[in-house]
Amino acid sequence: MLVYEIGVRDDHRRAGVGTALFDELRRICRRRGISRAFVITNESNEPAMDFYRSQGGKRQAADDVVFDFDWP
Repeated sequence: MLVYEIGVRDDHRRAGVGTALFDELRRICRRRGISRAFVITNESNEPAMDFYRSQGGKRQAADDVVFDFDWP
């Protein structure tokens, strides 16, 4: 699953909205038998980097910014 973007308005950040969206995406993927996902972001996008890490994303290589998620 390619996660194109999880976007939350600035005035609604840090309120669990992004996590709720990501949790629902995870549930949909599991129901459909999709066990892996990835997202591409920019290293300069610190909020996105922090968010995807907080959701369990793991950066696979130092020269790219692709987070992989395993959803067994």
